[in-house]
Amino acid sequence: MRQNLESKGPIVIGDNCFLGYRVAVTPGVTLGEWCVVGANSVVTKSFPPYSMIAGAPARMIKRYSLEERAWVRVN
Repeated sequence: MRQNLESKGPIVIGDNCFLGYRVAVTPGVTLGEWCVVGANSVVTKSFPPYSMIAGAPARMIKRYSLEERAWVRVN
């Protein structure tokens, strides 16, 4: 109970992000603005703005294209 707290890095969540139910984000991760994270995902790395991610560990599924005004599937 008396041990010091240790930080392994900040977690930065951009503006207007949506994190689904029971999402876990590990230290040192940055999510860009407008990211959507699927339920039960484990986010272990950073993602750029306008990303749709899901899984354990999370991976990018789609990315919103401002030019097309639609979600575009990522391979």
